[in-house]
Amino acid sequence: MLKKTLKFIENNTLLRPNDKILVACSGGPDSIALGHILLNLGYSIALAHVNYGFRGTNALRDAALVEQYAALWRIPVFLLSPEDHHLNTQLEGNLQNEARKVRYQWFERLCKKHGYRWIATGHHWEDQLETVLLRLFRGSALHGLTGISPMRDNIVRPLLFATKDDLIAYLSKNKIAFRQDASNRDVKYKRNALRHQVLPALKKVFPDLYPSTKATWKHLCRQDIVLSRLVDDFITKYHDKGEEVYRFPKDIIEQNGRALWEEILFRFGFAYHLLPVLSDFEALKAGQQYESERHLLHIERLHFVISRRPSDLAPLEPISVPDTGRYVSSWGTLTVTKHSKSPTDDDSNNICIPAGWVHFPLTLRQWKPGDRFQPAGMKGHSKTVKKFLTDIKYPMSKKRRVPVLCDANGDIVWLPGLRVDHRFFTSKDYPEACLSFNWTNNREATE
Repeated sequence: MLKKTLKFIENNTLLRPNDKILVACSGGPDSIALGHILLNLGYSIALAHVNYGFRGTNALRDAALVEQYAALWRIPVFLLSPEDHHLNTQLEGNLQNEARKVRYQWFERLCKKHGYRWIATGHHWEDQLETVLLRLFRGSALHGLTGISPMRDNIVRPLLFATKDDLIAYLSKNKIAFRQDASNRDVKYKRNALRHQVLPALKKVFPDLYPSTKATWKHLCRQDIVLSRLVDDFITKYHDKGEEVYRFPKDIIEQNGRALWEEILFRFGFAYHLLPVLSDFEALKAGQQYESERHLLHIERLHFVISRRPSDLAPLEPISVPDTGRYVSSWGTLTVTKHSKSPTDDDSNNICIPAGWVHFPLTLRQWKPGDRFQPAGMKGHSKTVKKFLTDIKYPMSKKRRVPVLCDANGDIVWLPGLRVDHRFFTSKDYPEACLSFNWTNNREATE
Protein backbone atom coordinates (compact mmCIF):
# COMPACT_ATOMS: atom_id res chain seq x y z
CA MET A 1 0.00 0.00 0.00
CA LEU A 2 2.86 2.38 0.77
CA LYS A 3 4.45 1.86 -2.66
CA LYS A 4 1.12 2.24 -4.46
CA THR A 5 0.33 5.44 -2.57
CA LEU A 6 3.75 6.91 -3.30
CA LYS A 7 3.39 6.03 -6.99
CA PHE A 8 -0.04 7.72 -7.10
CA ILE A 9 1.37 10.81 -5.37
CA GLU A 10 4.28 11.00 -7.83
CA ASN A 11 2.15 10.33 -10.94
CA ASN A 12 -0.25 13.12 -9.98
CA THR A 13 2.39 15.48 -8.54
CA LEU A 14 0.49 15.81 -5.28
CA LEU A 15 3.16 16.26 -2.60
CA ARG A 16 6.84 17.06 -2.18
CA PRO A 17 9.04 15.41 0.47
CA ASN A 18 9.29 18.46 2.74
CA ASP A 19 5.62 19.53 2.55
CA LYS A 20 3.69 19.99 5.79
CA ILE A 21 0.32 18.25 5.55
CA LEU A 22 -2.86 18.65 7.58
CA VAL A 23 -4.77 15.35 7.53
CA ALA A 24 -8.55 15.65 7.91
CA CYS A 25 -9.18 12.83 10.36
CA SER A 26 -12.65 11.68 11.44
CA GLY A 27 -11.38 8.58 13.25
CA GLY A 28 -12.84 6.34 10.53
CA PRO A 29 -10.85 3.78 8.54
CA ASP A 30 -10.14 6.00 5.50
CA SER A 31 -8.60 8.94 7.35
CA ILE A 32 -6.78 6.80 9.93
CA ALA A 33 -5.21 4.77 7.11
CA LEU A 34 -4.28 8.01 5.30
CA GLY A 35 -2.54 9.42 8.37
CA HIS A 36 -0.61 6.20 9.02
CA ILE A 37 0.46 5.84 5.37
CA LEU A 38 1.66 9.44 5.00
CA LEU A 39 3.53 9.21 8.30
CA ASN A 40 5.29 6.03 7.18
CA LEU A 41 6.18 7.63 3.86
CA GLY A 42 8.09 10.24 5.84
CA TYR A 43 5.80 13.23 5.45
CA SER A 44 5.37 15.86 8.17
CA ILE A 45 1.71 15.62 9.17
CA ALA A 46 -0.81 16.76 11.76
CA LEU A 47 -4.33 15.49 12.43
CA ALA A 48 -7.40 17.77 12.44
CA HIS A 49 -10.70 16.47 13.83
CA VAL A 50 -14.14 18.12 13.97
CA ASN A 51 -16.81 17.15 16.50
CA TYR A 52 -20.09 18.44 15.01
CA GLY A 53 -22.12 17.58 18.08
CA PHE A 54 -24.34 15.14 16.16
CA ARG A 55 -23.57 11.89 17.93
CA GLY A 56 -23.11 12.53 21.66
CA THR A 57 -20.71 10.14 23.41
CA ASN A 58 -19.81 8.41 20.13
CA ALA A 59 -18.42 11.70 18.83
CA LEU A 60 -16.32 12.06 21.98
CA ARG A 61 -14.91 8.57 21.44
CA ASP A 62 -14.02 9.50 17.84
CA ALA A 63 -12.09 12.53 19.08
CA ALA A 64 -10.38 10.48 21.80
CA LEU A 65 -9.13 7.94 19.25
CA VAL A 66 -7.72 10.69 17.02
CA GLU A 67 -5.93 12.19 20.04
CA GLN A 68 -4.62 8.75 20.98
CA TYR A 69 -3.05 8.20 17.54
CA ALA A 70 -1.57 11.70 17.48
CA ALA A 71 0.13 10.98 20.80
CA LEU A 72 1.28 7.53 19.66
CA TRP A 73 2.68 8.93 16.38
CA ARG A 74 4.10 12.00 18.15
CA ILE A 75 2.47 14.50 15.82
CA PRO A 76 0.32 17.63 16.41
CA VAL A 77 -3.45 17.27 16.68
CA PHE A 78 -6.18 19.91 16.43
CA LEU A 79 -9.73 19.41 17.70
CA LEU A 80 -12.77 21.57 16.95
CA SER A 81 -15.58 21.11 19.47
CA PRO A 82 -19.31 21.99 19.07
CA GLU A 83 -18.79 25.04 21.30
CA ASP A 84 -16.22 26.40 18.84
CA HIS A 85 -18.05 26.16 15.51
CA HIS A 86 -21.72 26.89 16.37
CA LEU A 87 -23.12 24.65 13.61
CA ASN A 88 -26.92 24.66 13.62
CA THR A 89 -27.71 20.96 13.99
CA GLN A 90 -31.44 21.63 13.44
CA LEU A 91 -30.90 22.42 9.75
CA GLU A 92 -32.58 20.03 7.33
CA GLY A 93 -31.34 19.19 3.85
CA ASN A 94 -28.34 21.51 3.93
CA LEU A 95 -26.83 20.13 7.13
CA GLN A 96 -24.16 18.10 5.34
CA ASN A 97 -23.15 21.10 3.21
CA GLU A 98 -22.99 23.37 6.24
CA ALA A 99 -20.85 20.84 8.12
CA ARG A 100 -18.50 20.69 5.14
CA LYS A 101 -18.16 24.48 5.13
CA VAL A 102 -17.39 24.48 8.85
CA ARG A 103 -14.58 21.94 8.58
CA TYR A 104 -12.91 23.34 5.46
CA GLN A 105 -12.98 26.90 6.76
CA TRP A 106 -11.37 25.65 9.96
CA PHE A 107 -8.80 23.64 8.02
CA GLU A 108 -7.87 26.76 6.04
CA ARG A 109 -7.38 28.75 9.25
CA LEU A 110 -5.13 26.02 10.66
CA CYS A 111 -3.05 25.94 7.47
CA LYS A 112 -2.58 29.68 7.53
CA LYS A 113 -1.72 29.81 11.23
CA HIS A 114 0.61 26.79 11.38
CA GLY A 115 2.11 26.76 7.89
CA TYR A 116 0.57 23.59 6.45
CA ARG A 117 0.86 23.47 2.65
CA TRP A 118 -1.81 20.83 1.99
CA ILE A 119 -5.08 19.52 3.38
CA ALA A 120 -5.21 15.74 2.78
CA THR A 121 -8.48 13.78 2.79
CA GLY A 122 -9.08 10.02 2.76
CA HIS A 123 -11.31 9.79 -0.32
CA HIS A 124 -10.94 6.41 -2.04
CA TRP A 125 -12.16 4.68 -5.22
CA GLU A 126 -15.69 3.93 -3.96
CA ASP A 127 -16.10 7.62 -3.09
CA GLN A 128 -15.01 8.41 -6.65
CA LEU A 129 -17.40 5.90 -8.23
CA GLU A 130 -20.31 7.10 -6.07
CA THR A 131 -19.62 10.70 -7.08
CA VAL A 132 -19.52 9.84 -10.80
CA LEU A 133 -22.75 7.82 -10.59
CA LEU A 134 -24.57 10.51 -8.60
CA ARG A 135 -23.63 13.09 -11.23
CA LEU A 136 -24.62 10.72 -14.02
CA PHE A 137 -28.05 10.14 -12.48
CA ARG A 138 -28.60 13.86 -11.83
CA GLY A 139 -27.38 14.86 -15.29
CA SER A 140 -23.85 16.02 -15.98
CA ALA A 141 -21.50 17.23 -18.69
CA LEU A 142 -18.30 15.32 -19.47
CA HIS A 143 -16.20 17.21 -16.92
CA GLY A 144 -18.64 16.31 -14.14
CA LEU A 145 -18.19 12.63 -14.95
CA THR A 146 -14.48 12.87 -14.18
CA GLY A 147 -15.54 13.00 -10.54
CA ILE A 148 -13.21 13.96 -7.69
CA SER A 149 -9.88 15.43 -8.69
CA PRO A 150 -6.73 14.12 -6.94
CA MET A 151 -5.83 17.79 -6.33
CA ARG A 152 -7.98 20.90 -6.08
CA ASP A 153 -6.49 24.14 -4.82
CA ASN A 154 -4.64 23.07 -1.64
CA ILE A 155 -6.64 19.86 -1.11
CA VAL A 156 -5.05 16.51 -2.03
CA ARG A 157 -6.55 13.02 -2.09
CA PRO A 158 -3.68 10.51 -2.14
CA LEU A 159 -5.88 7.39 -1.75
CA LEU A 160 -8.25 7.79 -4.72
CA PHE A 161 -6.70 4.72 -6.36
CA ALA A 162 -7.48 2.42 -3.40
CA THR A 163 -10.70 0.59 -2.58
CA LYS A 164 -12.31 0.48 0.84
CA ASP A 165 -11.29 -3.18 1.14
CA ASP A 166 -7.68 -2.20 0.41
CA LEU A 167 -7.70 0.26 3.32
CA ILE A 168 -9.41 -2.14 5.74
CA ALA A 169 -6.86 -4.82 4.84
CA TYR A 170 -4.00 -2.36 5.45
CA LEU A 171 -5.37 -1.41 8.87
CA SER A 172 -5.94 -5.05 9.80
CA LYS A 173 -2.41 -6.02 8.76
CA ASN A 174 -0.94 -3.23 10.90
CA LYS A 175 -3.35 -3.89 13.81
CA ILE A 176 -4.72 -0.34 13.71
CA ALA A 177 -8.12 0.27 15.29
CA PHE A 178 -10.66 2.73 13.87
CA ARG A 179 -14.16 4.04 14.52
CA GLN A 180 -17.31 3.44 12.47
CA ASP A 181 -19.94 6.18 12.12
CA ALA A 182 -23.40 4.58 12.19
CA SER A 183 -24.86 7.52 10.26
CA ASN A 184 -22.85 6.39 7.24
CA ARG A 185 -25.32 3.50 6.92
CA ASP A 186 -28.42 5.73 6.92
CA VAL A 187 -29.87 5.19 3.43
CA LYS A 188 -32.01 8.34 3.57
CA TYR A 189 -28.89 9.99 2.17
CA LYS A 190 -28.52 9.26 -1.57
CA ARG A 191 -24.80 8.52 -1.33
CA ASN A 192 -25.39 5.97 1.43
CA ALA A 193 -28.21 4.34 -0.54
CA LEU A 194 -25.90 4.08 -3.53
CA ARG A 195 -23.10 2.65 -1.38
CA HIS A 196 -25.12 0.06 0.55
CA GLN A 197 -27.91 -0.88 -1.85
CA VAL A 198 -27.10 -0.02 -5.48
CA LEU A 199 -23.38 -0.85 -5.72
CA PRO A 200 -23.65 -4.27 -4.02
CA ALA A 201 -26.44 -5.18 -6.47
CA LEU A 202 -24.33 -4.02 -9.42
CA LYS A 203 -21.32 -6.02 -8.21
CA LYS A 204 -23.43 -9.19 -8.22
CA VAL A 205 -24.31 -8.61 -11.88
CA PHE A 206 -20.89 -7.21 -12.85
CA PRO A 207 -18.18 -8.84 -10.70
CA ASP A 208 -15.48 -6.68 -12.36
CA LEU A 209 -17.37 -3.47 -11.61
CA TYR A 210 -14.48 -1.64 -9.95
CA PRO A 211 -11.68 -2.32 -12.47
CA SER A 212 -13.98 -1.79 -15.47
CA THR A 213 -15.44 1.48 -14.17
CA LYS A 214 -11.95 2.66 -13.22
CA ALA A 215 -10.78 2.04 -16.81
CA THR A 216 -13.79 3.98 -18.15
CA TRP A 217 -13.12 6.82 -15.72
CA LYS A 218 -9.50 7.07 -16.90
CA HIS A 219 -10.68 7.32 -20.53
CA LEU A 220 -13.15 10.06 -19.59
CA CYS A 221 -10.42 12.00 -17.78
CA ARG A 222 -8.10 11.84 -20.79
CA GLN A 223 -10.87 12.92 -23.17
CA ASP A 224 -11.83 15.74 -20.84
CA ILE A 225 -8.23 17.03 -20.83
CA VAL A 226 -8.10 17.06 -24.65
CA LEU A 227 -11.51 18.72 -24.94
CA SER A 228 -10.65 21.28 -22.26
CA ARG A 229 -7.52 22.37 -24.13
CA LEU A 230 -9.43 22.77 -27.39
CA VAL A 231 -12.26 24.71 -25.76
CA ASP A 232 -9.89 26.91 -23.75
CA ASP A 233 -7.97 27.81 -26.91
CA PHE A 234 -11.23 28.71 -28.66
CA ILE A 235 -12.38 30.86 -25.72
CA THR A 236 -9.05 32.70 -25.56
CA LYS A 237 -9.37 33.66 -29.22
CA TYR A 238 -12.52 35.69 -28.46
CA HIS A 239 -11.37 37.31 -25.21
CA ASP A 240 -11.71 41.09 -25.51
CA LYS A 241 -9.09 42.11 -22.96
CA GLY A 242 -9.81 45.82 -23.32
CA GLU A 243 -13.37 45.35 -22.07
CA GLU A 244 -12.78 42.16 -20.04
CA VAL A 245 -15.54 40.30 -21.89
CA TYR A 246 -15.71 37.34 -24.24
CA ARG A 247 -17.35 38.26 -27.54
CA PHE A 248 -18.32 35.20 -29.60
CA PRO A 249 -19.59 35.82 -33.16
CA LYS A 250 -22.97 34.11 -33.56
CA ASP A 251 -22.19 32.76 -37.01
CA ILE A 252 -18.93 31.14 -35.80
CA ILE A 253 -20.66 29.54 -32.80
CA GLU A 254 -23.50 28.21 -34.94
CA GLN A 255 -21.04 26.82 -37.51
CA ASN A 256 -19.19 24.92 -34.76
CA GLY A 257 -22.40 23.52 -33.33
CA ARG A 258 -24.19 23.19 -30.02
CA ALA A 259 -21.74 20.81 -28.38
CA LEU A 260 -18.90 23.36 -28.42
CA TRP A 261 -21.19 26.18 -27.26
CA GLU A 262 -22.49 24.10 -24.35
CA GLU A 263 -18.90 23.34 -23.27
CA ILE A 264 -18.11 27.07 -23.37
CA LEU A 265 -21.16 27.90 -21.28
CA PHE A 266 -20.26 25.16 -18.83
CA ARG A 267 -16.80 26.72 -18.39
CA PHE A 268 -18.51 29.94 -17.29
CA GLY A 269 -20.66 28.19 -14.71
CA PHE A 270 -24.02 28.07 -16.49
CA ALA A 271 -26.21 25.36 -14.99
CA TYR A 272 -26.41 22.03 -16.77
CA HIS A 273 -30.21 22.23 -17.12
CA LEU A 274 -29.91 25.62 -18.87
CA LEU A 275 -27.53 24.42 -21.59
CA PRO A 276 -30.24 23.10 -23.99
CA VAL A 277 -32.08 26.43 -23.69
CA LEU A 278 -28.95 28.52 -24.29
CA SER A 279 -27.92 26.41 -27.28
CA ASP A 280 -31.28 26.76 -29.05
CA PHE A 281 -29.91 29.40 -31.42
CA GLU A 282 -33.21 30.12 -33.18
CA ALA A 283 -34.98 30.85 -29.89
CA LEU A 284 -32.33 33.25 -28.54
CA LYS A 285 -33.25 36.88 -29.24
CA ALA A 286 -31.17 40.05 -29.07
CA GLY A 287 -31.58 41.80 -25.73
CA GLN A 288 -32.01 38.63 -23.69
CA GLN A 289 -29.74 38.06 -20.71
CA TYR A 290 -28.94 34.94 -18.67
CA GLU A 291 -26.76 34.54 -15.62
CA SER A 292 -24.62 32.00 -13.83
CA GLU A 293 -23.17 32.40 -10.35
CA ARG A 294 -20.36 34.66 -11.59
CA HIS A 295 -21.11 35.55 -15.21
CA LEU A 296 -23.73 37.11 -17.48
CA LEU A 297 -24.57 36.02 -21.00
CA HIS A 298 -25.83 38.88 -23.18
CA ILE A 299 -27.52 38.07 -26.48
CA GLU A 300 -26.62 40.75 -29.05
CA ARG A 301 -27.57 40.95 -32.71
CA LEU A 302 -24.27 39.54 -33.99
CA HIS A 303 -22.56 38.26 -30.85
CA PHE A 304 -22.97 36.19 -27.72
CA VAL A 305 -21.18 38.19 -25.03
CA ILE A 306 -20.10 36.74 -21.68
CA SER A 307 -19.00 39.13 -18.94
CA ARG A 308 -18.44 39.09 -15.20
CA ARG A 309 -21.52 39.74 -13.05
CA PRO A 310 -21.61 43.35 -11.80
CA SER A 311 -21.41 42.17 -8.17
CA ASP A 312 -18.05 40.56 -8.99
CA LEU A 313 -16.63 43.72 -10.55
CA ALA A 314 -14.94 46.20 -8.29
CA PRO A 315 -16.45 49.70 -8.65
CA LEU A 316 -14.29 52.07 -10.66
CA GLU A 317 -12.75 54.82 -8.57
CA PRO A 318 -13.67 58.43 -9.47
CA ILE A 319 -10.90 60.53 -11.06
CA SER A 320 -10.54 64.21 -10.15
CA VAL A 321 -9.82 66.57 -13.09
CA PRO A 322 -8.72 69.87 -11.49
CA ASP A 323 -7.39 71.50 -14.67
CA THR A 324 -6.05 70.81 -18.14
CA GLY A 325 -3.85 67.74 -18.50
CA ARG A 326 -3.88 64.02 -19.22
CA TYR A 327 -5.81 61.74 -16.88
CA VAL A 328 -5.52 57.94 -17.07
CA SER A 329 -8.35 55.92 -15.52
CA SER A 330 -9.64 52.36 -15.51
CA TRP A 331 -12.04 53.32 -18.31
CA GLY A 332 -9.58 55.06 -20.59
CA THR A 333 -7.60 58.27 -21.00
CA LEU A 334 -9.05 61.79 -20.86
CA THR A 335 -6.95 64.64 -22.26
CA VAL A 336 -7.99 68.23 -21.60
CA THR A 337 -6.23 71.02 -23.51
CA LYS A 338 -6.83 74.75 -23.94
CA HIS A 339 -7.07 76.40 -27.39
CA SER A 340 -7.33 79.99 -28.54
CA LYS A 341 -10.27 79.08 -30.76
CA SER A 342 -12.54 76.13 -31.47
CA PRO A 343 -10.90 73.10 -33.13
CA THR A 344 -12.88 71.56 -35.96
CA ASP A 345 -12.58 67.84 -35.11
CA ASP A 346 -15.64 67.42 -32.87
CA ASP A 347 -16.98 63.84 -32.75
CA SER A 348 -18.07 61.41 -30.03
CA ASN A 349 -14.47 61.13 -28.77
CA ASN A 350 -13.55 64.81 -29.16
CA ILE A 351 -15.56 67.81 -27.98
CA CYS A 352 -14.80 71.49 -27.57
CA ILE A 353 -16.48 73.73 -25.01
CA PRO A 354 -16.00 77.47 -24.45
CA ALA A 355 -13.71 77.79 -21.43
CA GLY A 356 -16.15 80.05 -19.58
CA TRP A 357 -18.84 77.38 -19.63
CA VAL A 358 -16.84 74.81 -17.66
CA HIS A 359 -16.45 74.96 -13.89
CA PHE A 360 -13.49 73.05 -12.47
CA PRO A 361 -12.75 70.74 -10.77
CA LEU A 362 -14.36 68.11 -12.98
CA THR A 363 -14.93 64.50 -11.95
CA LEU A 364 -14.78 61.40 -14.11
CA ARG A 365 -16.84 58.69 -12.46
CA GLN A 366 -18.99 55.62 -13.10
CA TRP A 367 -22.62 56.48 -13.88
CA LYS A 368 -25.17 55.53 -11.25
CA PRO A 369 -28.94 55.01 -11.14
CA GLY A 370 -30.80 58.32 -11.22
CA ASP A 371 -28.14 60.19 -13.21
CA ARG A 372 -29.80 62.54 -15.72
CA PHE A 373 -28.48 64.73 -18.48
CA GLN A 374 -29.70 66.54 -21.60
CA PRO A 375 -28.30 64.66 -24.60
CA ALA A 376 -27.26 66.95 -27.42
CA GLY A 377 -29.77 66.75 -30.27
CA MET A 378 -32.80 66.44 -28.00
CA LYS A 379 -33.53 70.20 -27.80
CA GLY A 380 -32.84 70.37 -24.08
CA HIS A 381 -35.04 67.44 -23.04
CA SER A 382 -33.51 65.46 -20.18
CA LYS A 383 -33.15 61.70 -19.96
CA THR A 384 -31.65 59.31 -17.46
CA VAL A 385 -28.30 57.86 -18.45
CA LYS A 386 -29.82 54.39 -18.16
CA LYS A 387 -32.63 55.24 -20.60
CA PHE A 388 -30.19 56.92 -23.00
CA LEU A 389 -27.95 53.83 -23.10
CA THR A 390 -30.98 51.62 -23.72
CA ASP A 391 -32.29 53.90 -26.50
CA ILE A 392 -28.98 53.88 -28.39
CA LYS A 393 -28.87 50.07 -27.96
CA TYR A 394 -25.62 50.23 -26.06
CA PRO A 395 -24.38 46.66 -25.41
CA MET A 396 -25.64 45.34 -22.09
CA SER A 397 -22.24 43.85 -21.30
CA LYS A 398 -20.67 47.33 -21.32
CA LYS A 399 -23.39 49.41 -19.70
CA ARG A 400 -22.24 49.32 -16.10
CA ARG A 401 -18.76 50.59 -16.96
CA VAL A 402 -19.84 53.72 -18.87
CA PRO A 403 -18.14 56.83 -17.39
CA VAL A 404 -19.63 60.30 -17.02
CA LEU A 405 -17.73 63.60 -16.78
CA CYS A 406 -19.29 66.02 -14.29
CA ASP A 407 -18.50 69.66 -13.50
CA ALA A 408 -18.03 71.29 -10.09
CA ASN A 409 -21.82 71.62 -9.72
CA GLY A 410 -22.38 67.92 -10.31
CA ASP A 411 -23.93 68.44 -13.75
CA ILE A 412 -23.06 65.86 -16.38
CA VAL A 413 -20.97 67.49 -19.10
CA TRP A 414 -20.26 64.49 -21.28
CA LEU A 415 -20.60 60.75 -21.63
CA PRO A 416 -17.10 60.26 -23.08
CA GLY A 417 -17.21 58.57 -26.44
CA LEU A 418 -21.01 58.76 -26.59
CA ARG A 419 -22.76 62.14 -26.23
CA VAL A 420 -22.14 65.64 -24.88
CA ASP A 421 -24.78 67.39 -22.79
CA HIS A 422 -26.95 69.93 -24.64
CA ARG A 423 -25.92 72.68 -22.18
CA PHE A 424 -22.26 72.29 -23.16
CA PHE A 425 -22.76 71.71 -26.87
CA THR A 426 -22.03 74.32 -29.48
CA SER A 427 -21.83 74.04 -33.25
CA LYS A 428 -20.39 77.55 -33.63
CA ASP A 429 -16.78 78.69 -33.82
CA TYR A 430 -16.13 80.75 -30.72
CA PRO A 431 -13.39 83.39 -30.84
CA GLU A 432 -12.77 83.01 -27.12
CA ALA A 433 -10.58 80.34 -25.56
CA CYS A 434 -11.99 76.81 -25.67
CA LEU A 435 -11.32 73.60 -23.79
CA SER A 436 -10.80 70.53 -25.93
CA PHE A 437 -11.63 67.13 -24.47
CA ASN A 438 -10.27 63.97 -26.06
CA TRP A 439 -11.25 60.48 -25.00
CA THR A 440 -9.46 57.21 -25.73
CA ASN A 441 -11.05 54.14 -24.17
CA ASN A 442 -9.05 51.17 -22.91
CA ARG A 443 -9.69 49.03 -25.93
CA GLU A 444 -8.43 51.68 -28.34
CA ALA A 445 -5.44 52.38 -26.10
CA THR A 446 -4.27 48.76 -26.36
CA GLU A 447 -4.74 48.33 -30.09
